[in-house]
Amino acid sequence: MLMVRAELTRLFKNRSLILLIITFFCLSIFQCIYVSSEEDVRSLSNDIPVLETTDFSQSDDTYSYAKALGLSEPAAFRAGTNEKYTTVYTELLQNTNDKLGSVLFSSERNQMELKKQKAILEDLLSEPFIFMNDILFTQYTSFNMYWSFIYLFIGLYCTYLLIQQDTDSALFPLFNSCSTSSRSLLLSKIISILFTVTMLYLIKTGIDLLYFQINGLSLSAPFQMLNSIDIISYTLPLGTYYTLLTASSFISVLLLLMFFIFLYSLTKSSTLSFFVSIALIIIEMLLYRFLSIASSFAILKQCNIYTLLTMDQLSDQIIYVFHRIIPLNYLIPVLCLLLLPVFTILSIVFFHKAVYRKSSKDKHIFLHSRHFTLYQLKEIFIQRKALLILLVVFAYCFYDMNHYKVVKNNREASFESFVQQYYGPVNDELIERIKTDRREIHHASERSDQIVSKMIENDGNITEEESLELYELESLRTHKDDIDEIFMEVQSLKEMNVKYYADNKSLLLLVEKKNPTGTMIHVLFILIPLICIIFSTMSAFYQENTYRYVFCTKTGETKYLIRQWMHYFVIALILTGIVFGLFYLKITRYYAYHFMNQTINQSLGIHSKLHMSTWLLLYVLNFFSVFAFTITSAMALSRKLGTIAGTITLTGIIILLCIVPNGLFLLLRYDFLDHLLKYIFVLAFLVIVTVALAIHQLVK
Repeated sequence: MLMVRAELTRLFKNRSLILLIITFFCLSIFQCIYVSSEEDVRSLSNDIPVLETTDFSQSDDTYSYAKALGLSEPAAFRAGTNEKYTTVYTELLQNTNDKLGSVLFSSERNQMELKKQKAILEDLLSEPFIFMNDILFTQYTSFNMYWSFIYLFIGLYCTYLLIQQDTDSALFPLFNSCSTSSRSLLLSKIISILFTVTMLYLIKTGIDLLYFQINGLSLSAPFQMLNSIDIISYTLPLGTYYTLLTASSFISVLLLLMFFIFLYSLTKSSTLSFFVSIALIIIEMLLYRFLSIASSFAILKQCNIYTLLTMDQLSDQIIYVFHRIIPLNYLIPVLCLLLLPVFTILSIVFFHKAVYRKSSKDKHIFLHSRHFTLYQLKEIFIQRKALLILLVVFAYCFYDMNHYKVVKNNREASFESFVQQYYGPVNDELIERIKTDRREIHHASERSDQIVSKMIENDGNITEEESLELYELESLRTHKDDIDEIFMEVQSLKEMNVKYYADNKSLLLLVEKKNPTGTMIHVLFILIPLICIIFSTMSAFYQENTYRYVFCTKTGETKYLIRQWMHYFVIALILTGIVFGLFYLKITRYYAYHFMNQTINQSLGIHSKLHMSTWLLLYVLNFFSVFAFTITSAMALSRKLGTIAGTITLTGIIILLCIVPNGLFLLLRYDFLDHLLKYIFVLAFLVIVTVALAIHQLVK
């Protein structure tokens, strides 16, 4: 215990960890404020007292009745929840009692299952129904995935502070002269790491439960009272349900932490261990996304670490704790808990052996080049595996592009093919052309109806000329509804003084109007590999003292840093081309895209009169500024931090800057022009910080 206490004291003396913990609690408070400020959450909270005091059972249409009372849309949808809850479960209970007395379900197994279901339904009906703000609950639990990665980030950072720093300083071999063994020391460090992360989880869970209680969610009520959940395979109090949900994700975090420590003990390479752990998460994600339920490997889809990390709702496939002899729904968490001591023991054994390895056995790669720039490129792309990282990113994006499918019915496909001939400037010429085509198509439709009527009257007998004419008319007749729709659209655009008519579906998908987090994921898919490449190159450059030879003169240092900065910027452009280029191809394979010569307001509904070309130029410049900030920050931090610590730290900073209000995310979205002053402020701040870091690098 004394060793654990000493390690914890040392850990919490670190200012960066204290700052990280303060940020952790600030994010927790920000989550509460953000969820409470959501319009649907606030409107439903205000309407719950009315829902509790109003009797909707006498109304045939509870939605219309609730709207007539002035209730909000979310409240109107939940007006009949009380009656529905009681009616549905009463009918299910009656159905279960009928099955219990039926010969068809007389087997021992069926009787056992039916009795369990009956007990669940009786338990649900025994509780008086309570209206609760289920939107608040579902919005809050949707952040569970992000907190899983925050816990993992903090755990990896604690691992760096307690283990990696001692290894870099060659302190572990010194303990051979003391009574303390390396095994005991490593065990105390592992306990300290797990204790720190677990305490943060318990405090965060306590804050969440208190937040639910303050906002009127009864923690003792069955979670089925939430309108968004429809599960009757088991029943749990809402507080227990949320605790199990977060605990399942947290256990997977602990397992990944121990897996990382085990790999590090085995390989003595923090970089390799980090990338193998990331590769494990990516493989699990691919198995989860691309394995079908009917596959013979479906067990890999269910017993999946990625599933636990990212889930925001417990499902029938994960929890059946109170209804099985063996807790199948707890199978994954139980396996994780069993694997934790296994990884701990293996880590201690392998780490003890690794302490005595001679440094002379370490292999180094030496690159020889006549030109120093060529040496830098070889070091980045070959020695530091930048080329491999680029290939991995390309392979995933290419795979994602090829497996993206859009299913369209014949009506949609026919309309999209037909309407393209009318795309262009909205003027009198276009309207006149549409009117002419509309008259022709309507005339063809009338003539076709006449021939069909004649054919019916003559028992299907028409002349050969009429048969050919009918065949030709049908190709026009099928577009009767299409031309009417196009005519109404163009007329409306003309009245609103819109200058261009085009299909905006692909544009809305490309800017991810309905999926704001998709933009951030794409950007992180560029920045995280870039950050890994920079730290793997620059941290080794400083730690191996290679910089002493390069920085012999001030000119040499300046030239090296400027060239490296340019190389990394080119890599950022390559990654951007891969990620967004393949994303563009993925969308435009199914939707025609036209670069519209119109204002962004006409295309995306933004309050701005900028042309699309001007907006695109600003959008590209925004990315350039974010790349410049990321590269400059990574090069500055690489002087002090190693590959893993630097990658984790800067990635956390970037994510934090993206999710805070009026942060980097404002620069990465198309709708920033709605808040032009905020955009200018954020961009100016980013440019100033980048320039300051660059000057600090060159002057130091």
